[in-house]
Amino acid sequence: MLAEGIAKSLKDLAESIEPVQKVQRIRQMDMVYTNVDFSDPMSVAGFLSKSKMTHSGLHIINEGALLEVITEIRAKLAEDVLYVSGITQDGTKSFKLLLRGSQILAVEYRDSKGVETVKVDSDFQVRRALELISNVSGPYMINVWVPVGGV
Repeated sequence: MLAEGIAKSLKDLAESIEPVQKVQRIRQMDMVYTNVDFSDPMSVAGFLSKSKMTHSGLHIINEGALLEVITEIRAKLAEDVLYVSGITQDGTKSFKLLLRGSQILAVEYRDSKGVETVKVDSDFQVRRALELISNVSGPYMINVWVPVGGV
């Protein structure tokens, strides 16, 4: 009976370790996905190769309301990390956002004046990212990508 009790305890202990490894793997994947560098096309390509598009559609974005549109889209998704891109029909304006939950990790905004990319890791960059996001208005084709893993 003592040997069976020890064996059962060891089995339970071994089975309880499995989820911890999965959580660590998810955290490692999250680090890879949240380190996308918009100025490096290979970084973006690497992210998209391990992602799937979960939303695509034309949206009319009121001035300063891009985050509201993204909140509506996010309500339909369970994923924490999102890569959101948008482009106007004539291709003159576009944006890219990398989000983890409600946190903005990076923003790229392109218009006739040029391209500006902000990797958010300070208060100043948060303000600049929000300024860029507030420039997005009008009709945009929006695509949302979520990580699914892979090599």
